[in-house]
Amino acid sequence: MLVSSVLLLGYVGLDQGMDIDRAVITKKANTLDLNDNLKAATKLKTGNSLHRFSAVTYSNSPDHKMSQSPLTTHILNTAQGIPAAHVAVSVVRLEDKAWREIATGITNSDGRCPGLLTSETFVPGIYKMKFAVDEYWQSLKMASFYPYIEVVFNISDACQKYHIALLLSPFSYSTYRGS
Repeated sequence: MLVSSVLLLGYVGLDQGMDIDRAVITKKANTLDLNDNLKAATKLKTGNSLHRFSAVTYSNSPDHKMSQSPLTTHILNTAQGIPAAHVAVSVVRLEDKAWREIATGITNSDGRCPGLLTSETFVPGIYKMKFAVDEYWQSLKMASFYPYIEVVFNISDACQKYHIALLLSPFSYSTYRGS
């Protein structure tokens, strides 16, 4: 991978070594320590002190592209005001009166599940996203009324981008088509 620069992320609460999906880029790093998975701890020397920041690399390589999935999702835990990380997500499509699984994933630290589908696998039809939220609430040592949430939606134009947002709490949820 051809790396053109290393950038610091100005994201409050971002921990060292955390998976990074998106953040606000603030400054270039003076020194760095990256591992192969692009999980990093970067040290920026300011005077006599060292400050730790999470970092991400920017690549100008044609092989390194942002997720261009035509279907994306974002889950927010509104009870605690945080993204819902590590939630299992599956995507199924209705084919010949039966549901067929076409993709699975796990939300990242930002509550997103990038790269679920490619434009080749995304065709008009009726889809369902299943969010396995029971395991998520159990991991937080919280009880939930909903063991899973299924959102069914119709795709009429596969050339558009579709975003399914899920606002989640232990005893309620809301969803909408975002952008």
